[in-house]
Amino acid sequence: MELIIVNSREYRDRFAARLVEKGYGKTEAWNAMIAWEEATSSLANTEAGPEYEADECFIYWKEHEPTF
Repeated sequence: MELIIVNSREYRDRFAARLVEKGYGKTEAWNAMIAWEEATSSLANTEAGPEYEADECFIYWKEHEPTF
C-alpha cells in the first residue's frame, strides 16, 4: 500500500473518496474526514495508509451514531 503524508490534500481527497465508496454522500464524507482529522490532530505529519484510516473513520462514526 502506498504511504502518503496524513495532512496532505491528496490524503484528504483519498480519505473522503474511500468514505464515498462506503456509502457516504460527498459532503458527509468530507465532513467526517475533517472531524476525524481534528480528533486525531496529534497524529498530524505522520504517515499512514489512507484506506486504513478511512476505514477506521467509517467504523468510528458508525459506532458513535453520526449526526449527519
